[in-house]
Amino acid sequence: MATLRRLVHTYHVDLTALLVVTIWGVSAPFRKAALAEFDVLPFTALRFLGLLALSWSVFGWHCHVTGTHPRLARADVPRLALSGLCGYTLYLLLGLLGLHYTTAFSNSLMLATTPLFAAVLLWGCRLE
Repeated sequence: MATLRRLVHTYHVDLTALLVVTIWGVSAPFRKAALAEFDVLPFTALRFLGLLALSWSVFGWHCHVTGTHPRLARADVPRLALSGLCGYTLYLLLGLLGLHYTTAFSNSLMLATTPLFAAVLLWGCRLE
């Protein structure tokens, strides 16, 4: 048991990354199966509400544990709203619409190449 604790302590970041990649990798087939039962828009709304509840729960837990309550600068609100609209709301909706019309494999392949497309886009816009 002590060896397992030592391994987890030593590699907790790597194990967390492996867990995230595993969840990300198996999520497309599960979402595809869910889309067989739900229409795209209701499923997107349920997913959005579920993730919103989860994120507020994690935020509340973090505030409780640390005893802090982070403040948001008023100047950051428009960028945060735009980021949430484009980077989250549109991403969820368009990703599920794309998955609805293709296979889970094709969807996973496109998601796996996202970092490559982001790097090329940032390089092309001279932002990186």
